[in-house]
Amino acid sequence: MDSAEYYIKRSKNNDSYYSRADYENLMSKLEEKRGDYRQSLIHSRNYARLLDTTESAIRKRKSRLKNDRLQADGFETLEEYIESI
Repeated sequence: MDSAEYYIKRSKNNDSYYSRADYENLMSKLEEKRGDYRQSLIHSRNYARLLDTTESAIRKRKSRLKNDRLQADGFETLEEYIESI
């Protein structure tokens, strides 16, 4: 399992949220196999937090893009667009 940990930890150095989330998920599984459930839980919680952060950022970006498109079409809000239909 030491070689597994070595390769998992190499992925930790990446700045991507997805890579860091993947690292936490893999470490959680590794620690669980080792029987260190406390560390497994810590990694599992970090994984969930990183996924939530990533998904939240994606939702915000989609919302901004939708608003930008609406404004480009001359509407200030989604409600204004809906009323025009």
